[in-house]
Amino acid sequence: MKNTKSQTSNAIKFSLQLAKMLQENGIPVHRMEDTMSVVCEKLNITGDFFTSPRTIFASIGEKDNLQTHLIKSSYGDFNLEKLTKIDSVVKEVVKSIINP
Repeated sequence: MKNTKSQTSNAIKFSLQLAKMLQENGIPVHRMEDTMSVVCEKLNITGDFFTSPRTIFASIGEKDNLQTHLIKSSYGDFNLEKLTKIDSVVKEVVKSIINP
């Protein structure tokens, strides 16, 4: 099912904010890629993410209209408490309990 423009916009904003929060709280790169892949698929958008120590590159949007974003975000120290809270939100989005 195709998203409305508003749904797509909200999905993109949520995904970009999520990627930044994950990186700032020290998530391992492979977990970031897995998490973002699952979230984007659930939100019916395409998303490819590449991280470096201070930057996130994201190609994200509808399959036929991808946009590239550059997010300045330093890798933070591993913060299990915050990552656990973020993971709870991700699970609720994936299970359609909440919408972004």
